[in-house]
Amino acid sequence: MFLNKKNSIYLILTFSIFLGYFLNENSSGGGKIDAEILFPYINNFALDFKKGFSIFANNPATIIHSPIFYIFVSFFLKINNSLIFINLIYILISSTLPYIFYLILKKKYNFNHDYLFYISLIIFFSPYFRSSGIWLLGDNLSLIFFSLSIFYYVKTLNNQAKIRNYFLCLLFLILCCYIRYYYSVFVIFYF
Repeated sequence: MFLNKKNSIYLILTFSIFLGYFLNENSSGGGKIDAEILFPYINNFALDFKKGFSIFANNPATIIHSPIFYIFVSFFLKINNSLIFINLIYILISSTLPYIFYLILKKKYNFNHDYLFYISLIIFFSPYFRSSGIWLLGDNLSLIFFSLSIFYYVKTLNNQAKIRNYFLCLLFLILCCYIRYYYSVFVIFYF
C-alpha cells in the first residue's frame, strides 16, 4: 500500500504548508516583510534584466542577498506570469528538505529508521522553514542544496569515497553558495 503511516504524515505536513500559503501564514514574523521588500527586484529582473540588476546592485540593503535566486524566480515569472503557480511549486520543492534530512540521518546513524524519519519531520514545524516556503524566499532552496552537499559528504565518510561523491558534495555546496553565499565557509570544513 502506497500510503502508509509515514507517507500520510509527510503528506499532511506538506499540505499544512500549502494551507499556510492560502492563509498568509507568517510564522517567523519576517517572511512577509522580506517578500514585500524583495518581490520588486524579482519583478524588475523579469521586466528588464540589465535595469533590474542595476537597481538590485545599487541598493545597499540587498548586499546580504545573492541575486541568483531572484533572477531564477524572475525567469519562471517571465515564462508563466503566475506568482501563485511559482509559489506552489516552490512549496513542493521546499517540502523535500525534511526527506533529504532523513536521508542524511539514515546514512549517518545506524538507528531505527522510523524514528529517524519522525525526527526529520520536525523541520515542518520550523517557523523559518515554513515562512521561507510560503513567502518564496531563497533560504529553503539554499538549505536543500546544503543538505545534499552534506549527504554526499557523509557518503564519503561511510567508505563510499568515490570521486563522484566528492564532486557532488562540492557541486551542491557551490549551488548553495550561489543562493546564500555565507555557506561558503563550509568549503574549509570539507577540505
